[in-house]
Amino acid sequence: MLHLLSVSFLAGLLGICAFYDIKNHIVPVGLILLGGIIGLILFVLQYVDGRTAFGIGSLLGGMAFGGSFCLLSKITKEKIGIGDGILLVTSGIFLGFYQNICMTLYAFFLVAFYSAILLLIKKVNSKTELPFVPFLFLTFSGMILSGGVIV
Repeated sequence: MLHLLSVSFLAGLLGICAFYDIKNHIVPVGLILLGGIIGLILFVLQYVDGRTAFGIGSLLGGMAFGGSFCLLSKITKEKIGIGDGILLVTSGIFLGFYQNICMTLYAFFLVAFYSAILLLIKKVNSKTELPFVPFLFLTFSGMILSGGVIV
């Protein structure tokens, strides 16, 4: 039951953030932080019940992976948005290290493919900024549909 709740909650959070990112070109950081707190509560409840799909090390690794994007955001002067990094910290709470990396890599492939198409048809140029969260949402949805999400 908590597994389904965790997957549903993260899907909803990513969906809301994807819509927000498309519309406003930023993500709602307060909502993401609240989602992270809820994610930690759900993890603890699953951990106490002995039903977590991953351990504390994977949880911390997933969060650290997201944190590395926050650092990249600072290094690149926000070419990668800090909100994207904070969202990846939160998704790391729900997914753990391995699944968070998989989701992010698949999202990078999707955005690269989409960008290449837009460049070929001359709808964008190399300086155009695209929202990243919609690709995280699409990837996570694909992971759910393929049975690849273990929370």
